Amino acid sequence: MPRFNFIAALLVPALIISSLSFSQKTTGKKYKLDSYGMVVLGKHKFEYSERKVDTIKIVDPQTKETITKIVKIDPRPLKVDGKLITDETVKFKGGGSAEEYFLGKIKNEISKLEDGYYRLDVYNIIVDDKGKICAFTYGGIHGKRTEKGGFAENPITIPAALEDIIFEKIGDELAAFPNWEPAVLNNKPVVGEASVIKAMGLYKITAHKIAYFKNGGWQGM
Repeated sequence: MPRFNFIAALLVPALIISSLSFSQKTTGKKYKLDSYGMVVLGKHKFEYSERKVDTIKIVDPQTKETITKIVKIDPRPLKVDGKLITDETVKFKGGGSAEEYFLGKIKNEISKLEDGYYRLDVYNIIVDDKGKICAFTYGGIHGKRTEKGGFAENPITIPAALEDIIFEKIGDELAAFPNWEPAVLNNKPVVGEASVIKAMGLYKITAHKIAYFKNGGWQGM
């Protein structure tokens, strides 16, 4: 079906309501965001929806009054190289999960982070009709020192140079990512989304060793 609904990442919505979301990162030298916030791999041409202004109604938790707020809805990718980006999901053909495969590729860079808990936001991963990743959105790495509480309460400042290294490695590995079976619509391959790695989830770093959160607990690598 056409891609008209929100593509929800594990932690971050693909259709960003700017007043409710964090800003996208512009780090790195090898890979750059286009004017709409996507990291385009190769010479692909994307077409986007128009930027819109809308209103939402929320209930004030203290006064219980209904408040109307104006929000800006950022453009979202509609087509790549003239082909519609569909809601259909691509499949990972390799052994194990795509997330675990990807983490294995970037673990040397991630392990350089100081001890703490981290969230790596990689989402809107668009796969073309040949099974190659052609673009993604990078929301950065967010660290905190304690497991409980939010990332804004006890944040870890990540050195810009290290985040650049991690971002470049992410771009390299997504560009080279193998084993995708293209999305299919009406028995034909179409552009879709790598939903199995919408977000790279939560990690714990202890003495440069990585554990990732899965099935309600921490698993080491």
